[in-house]
Amino acid sequence: CCGKFLCSGCVNAVKAERTNSLRNIPPHCPFCRTPTLTSHEELIERCTKRMEANDAEAFMILGCHYHEGEMGLPKDLKKSIGLCMRAAELGSIHAHYLLGQAYYDGDGVEKDMKKAEHYCERAAMGGNVIARHYLGLLEGIHKSNHNRAKKHIMIAARAGYDNSLKMIRDMFTAGHVTKEEYETTLRAHKDSQDEMKSDWRDTAIAAFLKRRTSL
Repeated sequence: CCGKFLCSGCVNAVKAERTNSLRNIPPHCPFCRTPTLTSHEELIERCTKRMEANDAEAFMILGCHYHEGEMGLPKDLKKSIGLCMRAAELGSIHAHYLLGQAYYDGDGVEKDMKKAEHYCERAAMGGNVIARHYLGLLEGIHKSNHNRAKKHIMIAARAGYDNSLKMIRDMFTAGHVTKEEYETTLRAHKDSQDEMKSDWRDTAIAAFLKRRTSL
């Protein structure tokens, strides 16, 4: 519809509000009030309409679905990369991260660490924490610049990314991170996690894990 994103916790909160309301409110987008999707075809139709308006996130979303071969679409990595490229050109931060990851892993494209670094840098500058983590991997593993790698990983850990915190813990054990740096990172990670924590988000995570284990 409008192309705005909600986290899973907020989606659950909207559903609960609708359920608990005395009024019979049909499912809708809380931003633009458009009725929620009822089919895969409707999703593709809405994405296509938003793409005609040069909506960056619409290109990115469709690219993700082609990557996974879902929503009734065939798995097509080449098309996925092309759509994400267009999304990045239009300013999608998440598309920059996805392209950085693709070039890092060689997923649908030839591995290219320079391109991976370029796209991850753009995504990290836009606030993408996982892209910041990848920059740490690029600096440490592929460029042997361990001091810069530590700084990137520490920033991601302090922003609440668990995988980065695990790496900082390993660096501390190996003597590459000071006790003060480690303790500061632990506190910042906890603060970030607490800021993002909500009962609705916990409910959404539990539901996701339940669905995954039932597959």
